[in-house]
Amino acid sequence: MAQTGRPPYLTLDVTEYGDPRRRLRPPASLSEAEKRVFVALIGNSPGGQFTEADTDLLVSWCTTAVSAQLAARELALNGPVLPDGRVSPWFGVHQQAVKTLSGLAIRLRLSPQGRSPTARSSRVAVREMSYYDKWSLEEGTRDADDGDTKPKPD
Repeated sequence: MAQTGRPPYLTLDVTEYGDPRRRLRPPASLSEAEKRVFVALIGNSPGGQFTEADTDLLVSWCTTAVSAQLAARELALNGPVLPDGRVSPWFGVHQQAVKTLSGLAIRLRLSPQGRSPTARSSRVAVREMSYYDKWSLEEGTRDADDGDTKPKPD
């Protein structure tokens, strides 16, 4: 017998308690601004999209995004042209950062092409992170079984 109506909407982004697959944590080497970019990126992507192997690309994304924001802020404050008529050096910084972000977006599947209906990752609905999940990422706490950064009480 054929099923009538719309097929049920399933999310595969929910992980069971104790599941070893967890969202990546921001590396300790990131600044606070870079850490915020990292948490926002990880939190708004499906849980299984990134692995430990993607960490270097993600760190590059975060540092470049913060550089682009800084350059955009400087251009907004001082303008793209200096008083002596030369182009602001921040213009080149911003231009290069945006170009780098574009390339990284494709590799990290953040671009529109990576989210297209034919892409495997676009079929997974992303649930909103709970306050505790976000806090855990921001604080960098880990359980004892995956590289403990915080000792467990006895």
